[in-house]
Amino acid sequence: MQQPWTFYLYLVLSGLREWIPLPSHGYLSPKQQRIWSHKRRVIRRVWLASMGVVLLHPALYMLLAVSLFATFLSFAIIDEFPGS
Repeated sequence: MQQPWTFYLYLVLSGLREWIPLPSHGYLSPKQQRIWSHKRRVIRRVWLASMGVVLLHPALYMLLAVSLFATFLSFAIIDEFPGS
């Protein structure tokens, strides 16, 4: 038997699925695939660089500051990258 909270979690997540933007035809063109793969590569490098900074200076305030900055930068890259 399912727990009641798992059912509510399922309802919330299934409702969020409608907010995920997808093309009307359901697939990405080759140009869009290249753009998204480039975005993922850049974001991965941002996070790897931020992990390196945190490892060089391990402090809680540094972890919080660098992770917030990396999150902001990742969202900015996703949102405003040329050609998206």
